[in-house]
Amino acid sequence: ASLADANWIKDANGCSVVSSESPRLKRRVPAMDAMPGTVVWQGQCIKGYAEGEGKLEWKSSMGFLAKEYYQGAMRRGKRSGQGKLYAHEYGTFTGEWVDDELVSGSYASTSGNVSYSGGFHNGQYHGRGVLKASGSILTGVWDKGELLEVISEVDDPPYKRLSGVKIQGGTIIKSKPKVAPAAEPDAAQ
Repeated sequence: ASLADANWIKDANGCSVVSSESPRLKRRVPAMDAMPGTVVWQGQCIKGYAEGEGKLEWKSSMGFLAKEYYQGAMRRGKRSGQGKLYAHEYGTFTGEWVDDELVSGSYASTSGNVSYSGGFHNGQYHGRGVLKASGSILTGVWDKGELLEVISEVDDPPYKRLSGVKIQGGTIIKSKPKVAPAAEPDAAQ
């Protein structure tokens, strides 16, 4: 995507960043699309764009700081390089950003119950990754948040199964625990 194709927002000093508005603000204030907020960029501004290491915070149209921020590298107003996005209601996304998108790294939910490390695409688990949830560890292959293939699975306790899960925004949205059948008595006895 070119710089001309992106939606831009400027901070009070005229430094532009891609307008990837706080998802929390859009959800809480449905009219947010009609009344975009602003950003606060703490870092270098080169040729009118956020550049290098810094911190990006979102503000609502009413001036309140959101509970989301990005800390890390920016290139020409987009998240690029190593960085961390903290989203209060979702968790923390840390890793390698390219063209304002997290492509590899890790996610840890705010509650601490879910974590993931591996590839990402459009904010969803993508490619090979390791999901830890509810005492289970699953290594698998994901396609835009949906588990396609289980490579290995460790359950603790053994009856909790993660097969068939679908993840959206770091949250398990489809999961049916499978209870392991009771062990059959040995027929040879």
